[in-house]
Amino acid sequence: MVGVCLCSPRAPYPLLQVLKAQLNVHSQVLEHLKPIYAEQLRMSWAELDRGDAYRIDEHEELMLVYDADDREIDPADGERIQNKVARAQLLKTQGLGHNKVMWDSNVGEQICAFLARRQ
Repeated sequence: MVGVCLCSPRAPYPLLQVLKAQLNVHSQVLEHLKPIYAEQLRMSWAELDRGDAYRIDEHEELMLVYDADDREIDPADGERIQNKVARAQLLKTQGLGHNKVMWDSNVGEQICAFLARRQ
């Protein structure tokens, strides 16, 4: 199996950030929500926070794309996930933010090349 992740969070923390920023949800409530979200993925929040959801078979490959200027996802998540996947390739970009990564022609070409080499 081969996969590609574009600016994917290591854990579902972006949802918690939105709840706090836009709805002013108290931090105690957010802490209460963490295990509920984690249970939906059949993991603990600590496992999710370490990036364990990305552990895959040692023969599978994963391409990770993260932008240094992403304001929604911590760009360091790419390296954290890469450390969990034996055959992961990390592409770091800059100046694209979170939403422009998928529309960048250089990123698209590199993803296509990654996938083509694995057919």
